[in-house]
Amino acid sequence: MSNKRFCVERLDETALKRLNELGRLARGDILKMTTLAGSGHPGGSMSSIDFYLILYSVPISTRQSSSDPNRDRIVISHGHTSPGVYAALGRTGFFPIEAAIVNFRKGGTAFEGHVEKKIPGVEWNTGNLGQGLSAGCGLALGAKILKKDFHVFVTMGCGEQQKGQISEARRFALKYGLDNLTVIIDYNSRQISGSHRKSCRRISRKISNRMIGR
Repeated sequence: MSNKRFCVERLDETALKRLNELGRLARGDILKMTTLAGSGHPGGSMSSIDFYLILYSVPISTRQSSSDPNRDRIVISHGHTSPGVYAALGRTGFFPIEAAIVNFRKGGTAFEGHVEKKIPGVEWNTGNLGQGLSAGCGLALGAKILKKDFHVFVTMGCGEQQKGQISEARRFALKYGLDNLTVIIDYNSRQISGSHRKSCRRISRKISNRMIGR
């Protein structure tokens, strides 16, 4: 990644310590949000919080105005990790963190259970799992067509990699040479139905059995 995307090539010890402390605070924020709301996804949020903090604090152009056509875009595909997104945005100065903690999942507020563009720093209204990469591909291709100088980051969970739409989006990115697109996957081997690897094996067995007529 070029220095144009990030303010430095490598983080020094001071920056790493700051991020570690922000991570500790943000994990507390996540627990507060989901506890007060009585719902939400704290596990996935805490698993993804470290790269959320990096994406929202280190790249230069994600801090630009939301109306700047050359700003970098961050697409959150696993939008149920909204407590993590809100904690990262709050802790990096996009809005007061207290607003997210108090209002998470309350009717009539912007802090919904899945991220939406009403929140500063959020570029895309999250849909079903597996759709974020397609959205990111569209943004990246649009940048090339319009000759805009921005990069697209897509964050995803490992469980949604089972979606067929993701395979199609990967082939799309390869076909159109989307080198202005970066995907970050939180590979924690967990999903709501249990182990990601076990689930993939079950799916593979079902497909194999159908193909041989069992």
